[in-house]
Amino acid sequence: VRRAHLGAAAAGFAAALGQSVSAAEPRSSPWSLSTFLDAVDADQVEKVSFAADGKQVVSIDKDGNRHESLLLPGESGELINTLTKKNVVFAVQSPAQPS
Repeated sequence: VRRAHLGAAAAGFAAALGQSVSAAEPRSSPWSLSTFLDAVDADQVEKVSFAADGKQVVSIDKDGNRHESLLLPGESGELINTLTKKNVVFAVQSPAQPS
């Protein structure tokens, strides 16, 4: 009887582990500009991609989650300086080509 209880407990533990692993999959959620800047300052951002028009960035945090943030006009230059100081990899997306 005791082995049956241990087996059930082990199965429950394995199921809980499986759920926590699937819950840790990368997600996508928007960030306000202030949240994005705070994350950069806290070294939580791994890489950033600027939209070709400079109005938006897509960032990937240290956990692999994707975040979109809108930028204020003229914000890109200062942000590039900050990203460079924080050693964050960044790039600019190609403009969409009309088909």
